[in-house]
Amino acid sequence: MPPAPPLPDDLMSFEPIPYDAAKQYARSEDPAIRIALASRTDVPAEILYFLSEDTNPAVRRAVALNGSTPALAHLVLVEDQDDRVRADLAFRIARLAPGLSPDEHDRARQAAYRVISRLAQDQMVRVRQILSEAIKDVIDAPSDVIRRLARDVEEVSTPVLEYSPVLQDEDLLDIIAASPSSAMLSAISRRQRLCADVADAIAETDDTVAVADLLRNTSAQIREETLDHLIENAPDRLEWHEPLVRRPGLHRHAAMRLAEFVADRWLKVLHDRRDLSPETLAEVKRVVHARLHDEKIHPTPEYRLAVDPAAGSGLPEILQRIDVSGWPLARIEAFRQAVEMYRRGDLGAPVLLQAIKVGDIEFVAAALDVLNHLMPGASLEAIRMANCKAIAALVWHAALSPALSVQIQSRLARVAPSDVLTESEDLPFGLTISEMEWQVEMFARRTDTPPL
Repeated sequence: MPPAPPLPDDLMSFEPIPYDAAKQYARSEDPAIRIALASRTDVPAEILYFLSEDTNPAVRRAVALNGSTPALAHLVLVEDQDDRVRADLAFRIARLAPGLSPDEHDRARQAAYRVISRLAQDQMVRVRQILSEAIKDVIDAPSDVIRRLARDVEEVSTPVLEYSPVLQDEDLLDIIAASPSSAMLSAISRRQRLCADVADAIAETDDTVAVADLLRNTSAQIREETLDHLIENAPDRLEWHEPLVRRPGLHRHAAMRLAEFVADRWLKVLHDRRDLSPETLAEVKRVVHARLHDEKIHPTPEYRLAVDPAAGSGLPEILQRIDVSGWPLARIEAFRQAVEMYRRGDLGAPVLLQAIKVGDIEFVAAALDVLNHLMPGASLEAIRMANCKAIAALVWHAALSPALSVQIQSRLARVAPSDVLTESEDLPFGLTISEMEWQVEMFARRTDTPPL
């Protein structure tokens, strides 16, 4: 293929382009020339409007991303048949969002409002998602648009639910009352300075992941009675234990109650807190010593099960009897937590993303082992060896997303960005199905467990 001819010098110059030359280039048969023209910010508005109806979508995309594109051209582009054009427009138009309302008198601002409102109703989730991300933290974004996005599917709603200052407490309570997804509840839980009424509503949902996020949110106002209620329900919710023992402002009864059931690694965190009163700390130490004394009287048998046989119903056979006598305590607790969440149906991407965020490699590895019905240790080995192919295969086999594979490789396995196995062409995980099947079978053979 012969090389493309060079673009005209005046089109590539930093000097203003003459009007007549711009008109000539707008009608050029070479799309590269029209794209270059549509990307310039000094092109007259009428020419950019003309290019907004160009037959080549790449030209229209350049117009959509051009900060000098006039409002009338936005009204054309918002109805474009190419999803990518509308997605680019959603990204660019967000800069016009502050202060817009349905009652605008200025024609340009009227057009901007109509475009943003139309994009918020776009048929493509990706377009609405880009708009949501772009205006999520705009202080005076159009309130009706924000409220519409906040009630959309979770891919669209979560950015504004977590960050938008436009949403009022009444909006949040109304959304919670509509029984949204766990991801939407979690986004609300992570909002800064969450009020006590909204925190109560989150707690009442009893959503494991959302409540864990609420407890981690140190700026959230949680009433003492609400916290007490959560603590009473926490013994079997292992994922609540860490945020509870780290929760600021624990009162005496809460600290003592936590000391009765949290695992040793969190017990030490509670014991070492500096914000507890001397009297509370003394009571916590008393409970800790009583627990240690009880464990000496009733020592753990040499052969320990990670899963209680009485609770094993519904679990894969391989998970019901595992000798953990030589395991580190952190691994036992991580595996117990993974199995418990698997049994409840909570072991999925939201929880794993939280664990990746805090660097809990033991839990992520245990979760992958449980989801893949592998003997514990297989996934941990893959992560510690930075085996990108094995990590991708295990995430795929667990029916999780390619994005999760990338997060584990980069954040837990510490793989260099250039070496991370990412999506390529038609391969979401960067490997063929047969390659991933082989990786899973290899780990299953090494641990004497059949793949699913």
